[in-house]
Amino acid sequence: MDQNIILTAAAARFASCDTLVGITLFGYDYLLMLPKEIEHIWHSRWTPGKVLFIIVRYMPFIDMPVWPFADAFMGANLPLDCNTATYYTIVTFIIAACLADFTYGLRTWALWNRNKFFGAFLVLSGIGFNLSCILLLAVLQSGEASIRIPGLQGCFSPPSTNDDMWKAYLLTTSFQLVLFLATIGKGIQHLTRHPERLTAVLYRDAFLSFFAQLAIGYINVILLRATGEPNYSLNLTYRALTSNLPSRIIINIREAATGLDRWDCTTGDVVSGVSGVERGSVALEDLDIGRARVGRGVGIREILQA
Repeated sequence: MDQNIILTAAAARFASCDTLVGITLFGYDYLLMLPKEIEHIWHSRWTPGKVLFIIVRYMPFIDMPVWPFADAFMGANLPLDCNTATYYTIVTFIIAACLADFTYGLRTWALWNRNKFFGAFLVLSGIGFNLSCILLLAVLQSGEASIRIPGLQGCFSPPSTNDDMWKAYLLTTSFQLVLFLATIGKGIQHLTRHPERLTAVLYRDAFLSFFAQLAIGYINVILLRATGEPNYSLNLTYRALTSNLPSRIIINIREAATGLDRWDCTTGDVVSGVSGVERGSVALEDLDIGRARVGRGVGIREILQA
């Protein structure tokens, strides 16, 4: 048997395991968080923030079913061209990653009191990192096409010397690292001076989400750099995180804000206060993400309420 076919099948086996992990991770988290989602999201009024949540949360139901066919030999062959399936998964992957970064960026900007200079920095850096990532993936897909192997189901990526994929992961994780460091900068100030429940939830989710996504991102960089094979990476695991983590952040902030002075952040128009934080509006009113205030001015109306 041709050596390239053996190497391709071996890489696809790794991709199959990653596909199982990614789908399981998303499905488990969806079922785990569904009761809270029903309570804090479904019955709230429609706002841009709620639309953002719905897209982030439910987009995997549209793109994940194609992954077993496009990225591994799992399930029956579909009447779909391999390149079409691969392009579809890459495009939806990029959209999901950008939406996750957008959610993280909004929260970080909110923590910095919607500072216009910091906001401009986030916009420019986000566009720079993500656009560079998209261009690298476009170059990657302009190379050798996906193939079928007789007797095996699904599509396969042949061995390649193209190293653009690990660079793309490095770029997108670098932007998240920038957001993480910016969050730490404000987090030290807020948590040491004002350890309210809402503040604690906000930073807890921020740190955990960044740790998880950065860890998988850099693991992918290492795997791709070491093997040089696109399939030797945790692509669908990373894809699952781009849905699970932003969704959890929004739901948990709503839950924490709802518990402040019996105030319901999903339907009310009142901004309630919890004394303690220096003046500074952490407002995201354009997306209506959050309606309570963390202290005197760190608003969740302001952070991730839809």
